Amino acid sequence: WTDPAIPPYGVSAELAGIKDATGAEIPFDYADLETYPQQGELRITWAYKVGTEFKAPLTLSFVMLASLPADGGSFTFDPGPNPQLGQTWDINQDVTVNGQVVHVLSAEQAGIEPGYFLFTMQTDSNIVGASVIDLDHLPLGGGGGGGGIPTVGAPFRSGFGYQLPLPQGPLTLTFTNVQLLLPGEWT
Repeated sequence: WTDPAIPPYGVSAELAGIKDATGAEIPFDYADLETYPQQGELRITWAYKVGTEFKAPLTLSFVMLASLPADGGSFTFDPGPNPQLGQTWDINQDVTVNGQVVHVLSAEQAGIEPGYFLFTMQTDSNIVGASVIDLDHLPLGGGGGGGGIPTVGAPFRSGFGYQLPLPQGPLTLTFTNVQLLLPGEWT
């Protein structure tokens, strides 16, 4: 790729599928090429191993996922003085991130320890994931969430864990990264 905004480690081929000329799904294994891009090089490599029982030609299809630094955008959240594990809060705030609107739907005190919040978000754009951080408070942990098949328009989750004692709200969380499904005929 040529877009310098996408870091060298920022693109991956996901959800691969292989079909033969009849449209039959062909089972495959991931093969290690032992060939990696040079430092700073904007490319990825991948390889798949298939058997010999198929009708040529084969069609490989996948989804391209790109990770980009966010250009800002933040939302506020007040968990109150004594949040409980499993408690949820409606947030319903629209945030502009990289020129796209991310709707922050809700928060949940999640996980097994106090101080970790999982935020549910959704967009009408090709943003399918995000990372957030509270710039005013040190994190205990953070990260994305969800997993599964990334789908445009489907809700996704992002987490952030606070060191205890939990700071008193309202708290401001800022977007640091977004994951995009790249449009195109990746076949």
